[in-house]
Amino acid sequence: MVLDNGLVLDLFTAELTLSDETAIQMTGETDGVPIAQLIGKTITDVWLDDVFSCMLIIGDSLYLKDAHDGAYGNPLHAGVISVEYSESDMAQFVDYWTETPIQWDRTKR
Repeated sequence: MVLDNGLVLDLFTAELTLSDETAIQMTGETDGVPIAQLIGKTITDVWLDDVFSCMLIIGDSLYLKDAHDGAYGNPLHAGVISVEYSESDMAQFVDYWTETPIQWDRTKR
C-alpha cells in the first residue's frame, strides 16, 4: 500500500512492514468493499483482530487486512467493522502498537 507521503506498507497477516516501492510487484485488489471506496481515505488506527491479524482501520468504519493466513500476496480483504465482527470478537481486538484493548463505538458506520 503506497501512502500519500510516499511510504510503502506491506500488510501481512501478522505484521505491518515498510517496503521499498520498487519491490511492489502486484496491483491492489480487494475482496469485500471495492478498493475504490478506500483510496483517498485516512488510516486512523492499526489493530490486531481476535486472531491477532493486522488490520488497518480506515475512516470511522472500514478496515483492510490480508485476506490470507499465509504470505500469498493479494487479495486484501476490506470490510465494514460493525458488519463483519461480533461484539465478542471485537472485545479481543487490541492496538497494534501497544496491545491495549480497543474501545470502539459500534454505532460508527
